[in-house]
Amino acid sequence: MGVMIIEDEEFGSMEVRSNARIKHYGVKILSEGKVAIMKPSRGSMIKALEFFESQRDWVRDRLERRRSKLRVFGYGVVLSTNTFDVELVRYGGEKFLGFMRRDERKLLIRCPEKEDIESEKSQSIVKSIILNAMTIEAKKVLPGWLSRLAEEHGFRYQDCRVMKMRTRWGSCSATKSIHLSSMLMILPSELIDFVLIHELSHTVEMNHSARFHELVDRCLGGRERELMEKIKKYSAVL
Repeated sequence: MGVMIIEDEEFGSMEVRSNARIKHYGVKILSEGKVAIMKPSRGSMIKALEFFESQRDWVRDRLERRRSKLRVFGYGVVLSTNTFDVELVRYGGEKFLGFMRRDERKLLIRCPEKEDIESEKSQSIVKSIILNAMTIEAKKVLPGWLSRLAEEHGFRYQDCRVMKMRTRWGSCSATKSIHLSSMLMILPSELIDFVLIHELSHTVEMNHSARFHELVDRCLGGRERELMEKIKKYSAVL
């Protein structure tokens, strides 16, 4: 896959990705909020840009929706995860620094006083520190959690990987490998159970058929619909 960077007055730096496996032009919003134009390897750059222009309104709408879901962190305790709280404080240093205080169940982030905490740059650094900390914690907590639920309900799976997935809570492959997002750590325990049972159920039913939902509902004590509504209030993006 070849990648070219172009500049757009409205959306800034955008990627043009050439891919031999695709036959049609397309536009994607990447996880970090950047825009990517997809084109066949032998496709025309002119046609790729023309296609993008036809999709500009769609891109603008998607980015606005994404921004409306993103959190803006100020000072104080800004987030509670399953194993720690996040607190931002000012200090006179030059760099953003994160410290995990396990005895207090707290991630303390020191933010330079000279920096505008609400700027895109500052927010990006803060969120990166939080996501890295959540990923470390998730790798300690989630595999064992999944194993306990599998044993309790009689599921078998191949392996479990915890990743920095920003668009979904989890996935299960045809080989019964389960991937979990580190963002699960922001959910209440009952919703982590919901996601893990959902993925474990895919080791039996690789679809969303009536039998799949019956299995999930049975494992959750008849609460699938209730928990499905609750998880809609959360986003897998900081």
